[in-house]
Amino acid sequence: MNKIRSNARQIIEEQYRAYHIDSKVSMREQVEVEAENSDGFFQWLFDEDDEVRLCDLNEEQKNAYDELLNSLPDTYSASIKHFIVDEIDFTKEEYDEKVLEKDYATFDEFIDTIVENAIENNGGVDDVVFIANDAYNKL
Repeated sequence: MNKIRSNARQIIEEQYRAYHIDSKVSMREQVEVEAENSDGFFQWLFDEDDEVRLCDLNEEQKNAYDELLNSLPDTYSASIKHFIVDEIDFTKEEYDEKVLEKDYATFDEFIDTIVENAIENNGGVDDVVFIANDAYNKL
């Protein structure tokens, strides 16, 4: 089979959030490590019956794998941001409306600053969500 299983990204995100978010590596890096170290990774990814290694992939599979990698957050902060945007209690639109006509950071700058500060202080996703919600409510 040349196509990646349809739920691969969802499973990768769930596994990263559950087991690797505190490892301080990006989601992309984690997938690359799994691909390199797990004998069954490509077999699982392409839903193959036989064992498949990176060197066994055909051109279409290599392209599909590269496309998957390129779609994943490639920094640790981007990986955290990927999750918190869905977990905070407000949307970008609500933030933008609240700070309209004020000289405040954009939504992305606001979230990026909180993520970077949490990382510097060894905080995780739950810390970022709490801080973002608290800061938003105090605007």
